[in-house]
Amino acid sequence: MPELTAEVLVHINPLLNIQLFRKGYYYLKCYFSDRDHLIKLVDVRSVSGADVAAAYPEAHVVEKEAISQTVYIEYEQQHYKFDNYFVFALRIPLDKNYKSRVQTKLWMNLELFVNEADETAAVTGLADFVLASKRTVTLSIDWSNSFYEYVTVVFDFLYFCAAGVFVNASLTGVVTDDSVLPNPKKWSFGTQEPISLTMSSLLFSSKSISSRSGRRASLYQVPSVELHHARGVCEDLCQLLLSSLDQIDSQVADEARLLYAMGQSLLDEAVNLSMEAMLSACIEKLHSIGSLLTKTWNSFCLMTVFKPVHCKHLMVSSHRKQVLFMLTSVISHTSSKLNLMRDYTRQAMALRNNLLYHSPIRCEETQESGRSTTVIFEEVHRWDDSHAVSTQESFLDYSTPYLLPSLHQGRIRQPDAAVHLIVCVHGLQGSHFDLQLYKAYMELAFPNVCFSFLLSTANEQYTFADFNIMTDRLLDEFLTYVETSFVQPSHISFIGSSLGNIVIRCLLTRPQMVPYLSKLHTFISICGPHLGTQHASSLVGTGMWVLRKWYKSQSLLQLSLKDGPSTRESFLYHLSLYPGFEFFKHVLLVASHQDKYVPFHSARLQFHSSHNPVISEMIHNLLVPMERANVNLIRYNIDHVLSLTSSSLIGRAAHIAMLDSTSFVEKFVIVHCAKYFV
Repeated sequence: MPELTAEVLVHINPLLNIQLFRKGYYYLKCYFSDRDHLIKLVDVRSVSGADVAAAYPEAHVVEKEAISQTVYIEYEQQHYKFDNYFVFALRIPLDKNYKSRVQTKLWMNLELFVNEADETAAVTGLADFVLASKRTVTLSIDWSNSFYEYVTVVFDFLYFCAAGVFVNASLTGVVTDDSVLPNPKKWSFGTQEPISLTMSSLLFSSKSISSRSGRRASLYQVPSVELHHARGVCEDLCQLLLSSLDQIDSQVADEARLLYAMGQSLLDEAVNLSMEAMLSACIEKLHSIGSLLTKTWNSFCLMTVFKPVHCKHLMVSSHRKQVLFMLTSVISHTSSKLNLMRDYTRQAMALRNNLLYHSPIRCEETQESGRSTTVIFEEVHRWDDSHAVSTQESFLDYSTPYLLPSLHQGRIRQPDAAVHLIVCVHGLQGSHFDLQLYKAYMELAFPNVCFSFLLSTANEQYTFADFNIMTDRLLDEFLTYVETSFVQPSHISFIGSSLGNIVIRCLLTRPQMVPYLSKLHTFISICGPHLGTQHASSLVGTGMWVLRKWYKSQSLLQLSLKDGPSTRESFLYHLSLYPGFEFFKHVLLVASHQDKYVPFHSARLQFHSSHNPVISEMIHNLLVPMERANVNLIRYNIDHVLSLTSSSLIGRAAHIAMLDSTSFVEKFVIVHCAKYFV
């Protein structure tokens, strides 16, 4: 069977430990799969100095799978520059629909293996490692164009590291299976034996090959239309190879086109002769171009195309495309016109249906595409018409490709850079891991900014306690951290999840916090029940009532606004009378209409027709001081793409997705948080 030959050059570099929770030895395995069963992997080789005899711990190949060098990782932000280059040789079968083979989808599997041994321990080989995490990278290749792409592959939370993957792919030629015509097939009554696809049957119709039983096809003249068709197929394939050659080396491609033009006489003569003459001329022409293409590609690989300057350019351009795609899933407005849940859902669906961009390279588990995109509604609150915060800033000016600093041996920071302290406070029954993704992506996206993160652990076992008790514990933790870590922050920001936001607001009322109030910068409130949980769904409300009774929870009682003789004597109402939000320059209220745990309007500090006068007073108490201080208030509504499960039906899935959806957190940090922290 005739086949296109192709090769994919893969370079894995660098590997960055974002926050691996386990020290040990690590390596990456890379291999390809074809879910459509159309493409064959015939060989894998290394072009990075690792020969056939290479083995662990060096980069090598095992049974058509590429194995990176093994490294020992022991601390955060540790990075390794890999010089591992692997070439995967493929064959793409050709049939009558050969033009459809020009566009191919491949799946590249990247697996992270670990051995949690001490650095001094003797690790003898790959058998001592276990699979830690796996990612799948989809490659959508158009062989008629260049494929030179980059993707950052981020592994899962427990093995939180990232690898840069550079991919270059090209056709290398055509394999033909015959140089003479096959014997014609005989007819039998009612049936015809299947004709196996050969180069000749690709060029000519099966009818021409078997039209005269018992005679060699070369002994008769076939219609000229068949010979012209064969010539057209040959020219299509030649142009496809020349296009690939042009992407590798345009000068060589120009020379090849000259030879191609000079050799046209063979095809011209063959048109006036026979099928055998045409077949021979086509094969000779394809082989000559294919031979030159293979030679040029091999030279290209040996030159190690992925030089630092090329890597940097590709990283930056890839990051720019990704950020621009993220921006397409943001709907910005300056008023609360979208105040009905069905309005949000309708607009989100319409936006997803109109997303046309499809990246040629994408990590399936961590990068969005098309209809899987999380839609972010951004509402910039305008206190009056005299000033409005611009949302047209260039987000690209803030964010840096995650792994770019690793190509330059680490982060680039000024020795006396100002420290921005960010305090992260979890919610009900949460832990300090809950906001880990926000920390990770802020550090990845802004490597030149000196962040210091306090991931609060003080209340991990006390979230059912009275808010005043939780506040005391957070206060002690904050003051201890500042004093013992020798951090003298120039800015202080807070990120809160669910009831953690109430603890943050309560913290700001304590006298010990007065010296730090002037440094407050940004407050990100994620699903914060600032107006309580009175209007949660009936199912969630029942569940909260059960938890409150079972755990004798004072915090849940306070959130229900039933902890006093009247609502005006409740904890949350009294808290609304104290200053808090107005100390910040930026306040970001993040909510989701799909979240049924925290009422939508409670998280966004918005009036609702079901609110009683006391709730309206609380909103007034919180908004008016922000208006006087000219705080930049932005409200967000997040529309997630959720599977239909019991968790999504009760509203829990959307609540949790705010914390553990890698694609959402990445997008939110880069597109929205950037300008409020840098």
